[in-house]
Amino acid sequence: MKKLYLVIVLGDVEPILAGPFETEQMRDDHAALHRELEGDKDGIYKLDINNVPSISAYPASFFMEPEGE
Repeated sequence: MKKLYLVIVLGDVEPILAGPFETEQMRDDHAALHRELEGDKDGIYKLDINNVPSISAYPASFFMEPEGE
């Protein structure tokens, strides 16, 4: 079973681990809330663990407000 985490790098200097999350949507919601509350000073990365960890960046568009809102 895949385990879902967020790696949040505070000020792009100090890493913290958030999770595990039950679903990708829960993880995405946590990432979006962190960005909303803390602004864009922290790096936020998705971390998936099957047998081997896999880490990836969110695209910049993930954190952008949809036009018209």
